[in-house]
Formats: sequence, structure tokens, C-alpha cells
Amino acid sequence: MVSNDTPELTARPPDEAGINLARELTRRLAPPSRRQLSTWLAEDGEAEEIALSPHIVELLLQVLTETAKGNAVTIVPIHAELTTQQSADLLGVSRPFLIVRVR
Repeated sequence: MVSNDTPELTARPPDEAGINLARELTRRLAPPSRRQLSTWLAEDGEAEEIALSPHIVELLLQVLTETAKGNAVTIVPIHAELTTQQSADLLGVSRPFLIVRVR
């Protein structure tokens, strides 16, 4: 049974501008000294500095690294319950192939 919080597994490859931006951000985040960062969030003329934990920076770096290569990225929580079709899509195989392997 799939729960209501089943993630949507759609991903589309980045365009050229996205690839270039990801390359630049990867270059800037790559040095280990940059593992503790902060960013500014602005809304309605108000700006607030938000600290990013090393774990979040590492996750962002992984996503940016794959994006810089032109790869689509999907994030799935470890505890997610997936349908057989979602599992097959995530693994890049057909649903019938997955069903045979699971049984």
C-alpha cells in the first residue's frame, strides 16, 4: 500500500543555463572550507540570513554535481513507500522486469 505522502518521482534534465549555473555553484561549494554556509532569504522587502548545516550543504553539492553533468535528479526519502511503477522508473527498468526480479 502506498501512503499519501508518496513522493512524486518526476525529474527533467536541466537546460544549458541550469547546467552552467550548477557548474559555477559546484565550483564555489566544492572546497571543504565552504561546508558551513548561510544564505539570505528575501520576502516583501525583508531579508533574513539562514545558516545551512554541513549536511544540507553536502546534499546540495551532490544535486549540483549531477545537475552540472546534465543529469536529472530525483530525491526520495529513505522511508518512502513506492509503487512498483515508481520503483521501476527510479531504477530505470520496466515494471515487468522489476516484478520478475522481486518475485
